[in-house]
Parts: sequence; C-alpha cells; structure tokens
Amino acid sequence: ALSAKLKREKILSIRDTAMIIAPVCKALQQAHDAGIVHRDLKPANLFIAVNGDDEVVKILDFGIAKSQGTGEAGDTTKTGTLLGSPQYMSPEQVRAAKSVNHQSDLWSLGIIAYRALTGRIPFKGEELGDVLVRICSDPIVPPSQIVAELPPAIDAFFVRALARDLGERFQ
Repeated sequence: ALSAKLKREKILSIRDTAMIIAPVCKALQQAHDAGIVHRDLKPANLFIAVNGDDEVVKILDFGIAKSQGTGEAGDTTKTGTLLGSPQYMSPEQVRAAKSVNHQSDLWSLGIIAYRALTGRIPFKGEELGDVLVRICSDPIVPPSQIVAELPPAIDAFFVRALARDLGERFQ
C-alpha cells in the first residue's frame, strides 16, 4: 500500500507522487462517471502492485462508497455517523456525509498528495474534534514552506485541490 511506501520513504518526489496520483485520478473518473464516490481515500487504500518494471496503482476498499442519485434507502448515511478516515476527509464530509460528491474524493486525493510531498498531513490534532475543526477552518501551510526543494507552483495546485469552496476546487 502507499502507506507502507510513505512510511519507508517519508517523502516522495513530485514525479513519483504524480506517477501514483495520475492513475488514481483515472480510476476515480470511472467511478465518478458511474455515480460512485469512494469517501475513504487514504494511503492505506491505494495499493501499489509491481508488474515487471512498472508499478500499478489500485484503489481498494469501496466499503463505504456512496452511489449517487439512486435514492435507495440503503444508500443513506445515518445522522451522527462518521464515515471515513478523519485526516483525509473533506470539509463537506465532516459537516454532512449525506451531501458528499466526487469533489470530496478529490480533496482526499489532495491530502494524499500533500502527505506524499511533505511527509505530513495538513490537519493534525490530539482529539478527533480538533482534527475535524481544523479541516473546516485552518489555513493550509504551503508545501514549499515545509520542503524547500518544492517549487512555489506546487502551492497553487494545493490552493485549488484543498479549496473549501467547491466552486474553487478541482472538478
């Protein structure tokens, strides 16, 4: 899993991060086109399989995925239930799990890329409540301030990837 790779290597290069994120974007596009939102993207759910000299990235654990637009009773989330891994949750997932869409997965993927490039997640806390409040309100430290070798253009990517306003976030 990507989590093991990150634990081992701490920080990935922009190239290595892109080699992981790009195929995940393609796979998510297919899921989103089918009306499925993963809702629990995190490094542990991205499996890196070695195929000869190539690495193939696979998305695992669609266990809490949500099918959009079906209106079936089994698709609804119970009020007060927290679904997903808190550090990778989007602000809209923190606030109302019923209303998440594909952009929530894109936020989570942004957090994964941030973690890969900087060696840390942007929102930490001693208690779950602290993490959730920070996701919804704390500013994001630009990655180039954490890893000096990262170009400032990377910061602009994360301003958009982790925009709390859905209109400003990647579509």
